[in-house]
Formats: sequence, C-alpha cells, structure tokens
Amino acid sequence: MKIEQYITETGKLKEFIEFYCNKKHINQKESILKDEYRENRLENIELSLCEDCLDMFLYAKERLSLCEHEPKPKCRKCKTICYDRERYSKLGRIMRFSAVRLKIKKVLKLS
Repeated sequence: MKIEQYITETGKLKEFIEFYCNKKHINQKESILKDEYRENRLENIELSLCEDCLDMFLYAKERLSLCEHEPKPKCRKCKTICYDRERYSKLGRIMRFSAVRLKIKKVLKLS
C-alpha cells in the first residue's frame, strides 16, 4: 500500500474509533503517538481514547501497516485474514456505529 493510502486509512481509523469511544466510554486520555510507515517518519497522531479503544487503534494500525495489497481492499472484502476473530468483530461494531452517525452528522451540517 502506498504511504498516501496508509495515511488516509489511519485517519479514518482514528476518526471512527475516537467517535465511538467518546460516545460509549469515559476516562479518555490525551496521548500523542509517533507514527511511522515502512521507515518513513510521519506526523504525530493526537488521540483522545480510553485504554481499550487505544489498544484497538494500535492493533488496527499495526495490521494496516502490514497490509501488502496494492491497492488495499476493504478489510471485509479481503481474502487475507489478518485480524483475530474477536478484534475483527469488535472493530466491525465500532465502524458500523461510527459510520452511520458520522454520515448523519455530515448530512445535518449540510442542511
């Protein structure tokens, strides 16, 4: 995967997981993550997540950085299973929850 796609995908992960965490959990902590992709130093990622969601973000980011597909398919359509079943299921719930609500929020802003 190209570095531009990695940055885009990481940004989506951050947006969806932070939105989910802020709606569902308490005790978020501010943190700054130094980001790299295949020996390329990237901008730091500022996060506001609880411990569980931070763990999920780090796991998903690691899986994303190991993706060898070019172009990268959507994970649910990929034939290579790189997530463990439990985390894949949990991330799916996070993505569904956030996608619907972020889409509604975006539509309401346009009105």
